[in-house]
Amino acid sequence: MLCEVTLGMAKVYEKINKKDSAFFFGNKSYTMAEKGRFLSRQLDAAYFLSQHFKKLQRYNSAFSYLERASGLQETIKGQEKTREAMIISNNEQMRQAELAEQKLQEKEMRSKQLQLLIIAICIPMLFLLTLFISRIKIHLMIVRFMGIISLLFLFEFITLLLHPMVADFAHHIPVVELLIFVSIAAVIIPMHHRLEHLLINKLTHVKPIGHTTQAKPKPAKPILKK
Repeated sequence: MLCEVTLGMAKVYEKINKKDSAFFFGNKSYTMAEKGRFLSRQLDAAYFLSQHFKKLQRYNSAFSYLERASGLQETIKGQEKTREAMIISNNEQMRQAELAEQKLQEKEMRSKQLQLLIIAICIPMLFLLTLFISRIKIHLMIVRFMGIISLLFLFEFITLLLHPMVADFAHHIPVVELLIFVSIAAVIIPMHHRLEHLLINKLTHVKPIGHTTQAKPKPAKPILKK
């Protein structure tokens, strides 16, 4: 700001034909800009002093400041190119970081989808295994335990699938998510107990493989005596 103010004062004195004051403030602006390394302000002051000495027909001084202005202009252009190159480099680094983050998110998403698929495949297999165990000679408590575990896996899998949708619907507000899951649990838990009761009764009443009902012996016909 001081460089701009002093250069403005120099231009004012130049217009009212006070050459000494114009040179004083112009040179002061140039010196302050040079010490502060404000190249743009130094360039403006160098152009002013070059024109000032040209009007005074002091061509050596005018040419000297013109050369300084030309050098400053080249330096400023070089700095701008360097700055543009740095901006391009930073943008490229940010783009590469975004691509890497996107790939990582896609990898995590594929991993979650694969895990859900494995769980979805394992639950029916667990039910089939429970059904198979119920048809062989095995302790009744094991059959009941397997049936309960199968249902628990099923209902927990349903909750796992519902969680992202509930989180998006509730905008990730914990209180709202809690209320929604409590409402879902109020429906799922009684349903779980009913299905558990039906499944256990069904499994414990299944007849073992190879078991066939033996035909009851027909009553012998009475022998009539003559």
